[in-house]
Amino acid sequence: MDYLLSYTLGECQLRKLTHTKTVSHSPALVFKAISDVSSYSKVLPLTVSSDVTAKDKAGYPTRARIRIGSEPLGLDHTWDSIILCEPKKGLIDARSNEATKQGPGMLDGLRTTWTITPVAGNPNASTVKLDVEVKFRSPVFDQMFYQIQGTVADTMISSFEPTLQELEKTQPPPAPAKKKPAKLVVRNPKGQGQQEAAKKTTAPAQAAKKTGGQ
Repeated sequence: MDYLLSYTLGECQLRKLTHTKTVSHSPALVFKAISDVSSYSKVLPLTVSSDVTAKDKAGYPTRARIRIGSEPLGLDHTWDSIILCEPKKGLIDARSNEATKQGPGMLDGLRTTWTITPVAGNPNASTVKLDVEVKFRSPVFDQMFYQIQGTVADTMISSFEPTLQELEKTQPPPAPAKKKPAKLVVRNPKGQGQQEAAKKTTAPAQAAKKTGGQ
């Protein structure tokens, strides 16, 4: 079947798709959820396992082994992923190892790039953009993906919503805003300003009398 489709349709092309969605969670919380690659098997559809094999000094994953599968679809593929996490930029980039092209499986390459940015004026909201690039070996899977590619990215982003809601529950409550100390206003009694002016006027005269008396 693959041979006939390959002969008819030619080599599978690189598929690209992108989707942007605003979520009601802070950028830090969204980054925490998506950078937790070890939880992907509990979050993303068709992901059977997601084992982190290396981390950077900050504890973010740099390498992982991902397996996707579905018995009804005849889908079973494992690949090593190279991951870059940059929390200051809100960037999580994962791409399949070049060895994927030489090894067995259905993919020639896969890259997912998450970009998380704050929403102006709302610290509890984020804009999440997902870019996906994928190239299949099998025309069967390529055509299957082509039929659903319009919903793939949105589904992947939405899949993290339950995780984000759980993380929200574990967040410490915001610290109460510090109240500014009240200013003490002393009102001068009536005529005090005139008395002060009079003292300043008579002081030089009194000093002169004392000097002359000596």
